[in-house]
Amino acid sequence: MNGKLTVFRAVTPALDIYEEKDKVVIKAALPGMDLKDVKVKLTANMVTISGEQGEEREIEEPGYYLKETRYGSFERTASLPVAVDPKKAKKKMQAGVLTITVPQKKKATKKKETVKRKTTKKAVSKKTQKRVAKKKK
Repeated sequence: MNGKLTVFRAVTPALDIYEEKDKVVIKAALPGMDLKDVKVKLTANMVTISGEQGEEREIEEPGYYLKETRYGSFERTASLPVAVDPKKAKKKMQAGVLTITVPQKKKATKKKETVKRKTTKKAVSKKTQKRVAKKKK
């Protein structure tokens, strides 16, 4: 090995998911990655974060050589605590942390609706009218 040490690390991002007022915040630790290399898929109740990472780092000192390599594809799926509106999601990458902020879906409110029915007088023959009149007497 000529004094070289190569380290391979599996890529599985750690996630934090929490509610904040009327939104859900999802954070994923993705050190060394750019936002353009990460794919986010949101549904009303699930989030999937995927991508491919490739990073090599070499450290050289007299008599010492270390090479660390981190690469591979990853995919992480998690359930969300409440229903969200995926069309309004915002994402940003800062200091190796992907932050996705997505508003909660508005809760459906039951809407009371009053329906007025018009009553119509049915056409009644004269013969029937006379019969009803006799019964009333």
